[in-house]
Amino acid sequence: EGAHGVLLSTVPFVTPPGWTASYTGVNPGKNNVFDFKDHSRYLGGELVYEMASPTSRSIKADPFWRILNRAGLSVGLVNAPMAYPVEEMDGYMIAGFPSPTEGEGLIYPPELEDELREVEPDYMFYGNPEYLDKDRPDRYLEGIHGIATGRARAALHLMGSRPTDVMMMLFTEVDRVQHYFWNTWDPSHPTHNAEKAEYRSALPDHYKVIDEGVRQLMERAGSDVPVIMYSDHGAAPVTRHFYPNTYLIQEGIIVMKGDKGAAKKGEKREVKAKRLDRRRLEAAIKRMGMERLIHKIPKRLRTIFPVYNFETVDWSRTKAYYSSASAQALTINLKGREPEGWVEPGREYEEVLDEVIGVLERLRDPDTGESPFKAIHRRADIYEGPFTENGPDILTEPAPGYLALKDMKDHVFEDVGDGWRDKSADHEREGIVIIHGP
Repeated sequence: EGAHGVLLSTVPFVTPPGWTASYTGVNPGKNNVFDFKDHSRYLGGELVYEMASPTSRSIKADPFWRILNRAGLSVGLVNAPMAYPVEEMDGYMIAGFPSPTEGEGLIYPPELEDELREVEPDYMFYGNPEYLDKDRPDRYLEGIHGIATGRARAALHLMGSRPTDVMMMLFTEVDRVQHYFWNTWDPSHPTHNAEKAEYRSALPDHYKVIDEGVRQLMERAGSDVPVIMYSDHGAAPVTRHFYPNTYLIQEGIIVMKGDKGAAKKGEKREVKAKRLDRRRLEAAIKRMGMERLIHKIPKRLRTIFPVYNFETVDWSRTKAYYSSASAQALTINLKGREPEGWVEPGREYEEVLDEVIGVLERLRDPDTGESPFKAIHRRADIYEGPFTENGPDILTEPAPGYLALKDMKDHVFEDVGDGWRDKSADHEREGIVIIHGP
C-alpha cells in the first residue's frame, strides 16, 4: 500500500531551506532561502554583520500551493514553516515556525482565527521551547505533547469545516523533544544519568502522540486519499561542541582589535579569557559544592560571558568568520558585500576561500584526533541558480557527535552540558519519507 525510504535534506539541514526546497522543488540557489538568517545583512536599513531572519517574502520560487491554485485545486496549510507572513490563496493558511506568536500575517483568511480559537483556544503559532518551562521536564513534556495534540485537533476540524483538494499539516514538536530528550532514552550518550533515565519514555511517548494524530488525519481523509509523510531532516546525538571562531582567531583568519597583526602562516594565536565565561562560571559553582545550581542558571546568563564577541573583531584585517551556527557556515569578508569587507572579488576571494578551507581541514579534536567536519563545501559546489551568491561562502557538515557554535571562547572543544537546556541531539541530513495510498 505504499513505500518508504531515506529523504536527503538540503545543506544546511535546517527548517527554512529544508521546507522551502520541499515546497518549491528547487534548491536554495533557485528559491533564495539558505538558513534561519537572511544573508543580505540589512537590519533596519543598515548594513551590519548580524543577519535578519528570512520570511515567506524571501522565497523567489513558486511553492506548490500557488501551482495547485493555478490548476484549480484548493489547498489548506496548518503550521506551515516559512509561510509567515501568509498570502491570499484558494484555501487557508496557518503560519508555522519561524513566526511571531501573535499579530497580523499569521493566518489567512483572517476571520479563520476566531474559528480556530473556538476549537483550540490555546493554539500556539510558534511552539518554541523557550515559551515552556524546560527546567521542569515533566511540565515541558506535558506542554509539548499538548501543542502537538492541539495542532492535530485544529487540522481535523478544518478538514471538516473547510475541505480542500490538498491539505498539509506539520508536527514541529518532535524536533524539540529530540533535541532535549535524546539522552534520556540513549544509555550510550555521555550525559545519560539516573535523572535523565526517569524520562526515558519521553521520545517514544511523543512519537505515539504524533502517530495518533496521523492516524486520525488519515481516518478522516479516507482510505482512497494518497498520503505523504516526510521530514525536513533527521536527528542524531551530540556529544562535543566546538567553536570555529576561536579556532579562526588562533589561525589568524579572524583578527581582534588590539592584536599587533594577523598571525603568520602556521602560527597559533593564544586566545586568553578576558572575562568570565560559562565554563568558569560553572567551575566556580562546582568548587563551592553547589553543582545542582548549574542547571538552575538561565541559559541566557550562562552564555552572555564570551571571551570575545563580534564587536571586538578588527574587520579591516579579518578574512572570514563563522557566521551562522544554524547553517554551520562561514562568510568571507568580501569587499562591496560585507560592511567592512576588504577581500577583493575574483582572484583574492578564491585564494582566501582556499586558505580558509585548508585551515578548517586541518582542525582536529585533541581528545580524539578526529576532524569535527564530515564535509566542507564551497557554495558553488552544492547550489545552482540565480540566487546562489546570496548564500554563505562555505558550508560545513559536522562529523557524527559534533556541533559547531558561534561563540568565541578560550577553548575550541568541550563536552556537551547535561542540563535540561542543553541539546543532546541535533539535526542530521537523512530524514524520512513515507508514501501511502491506493
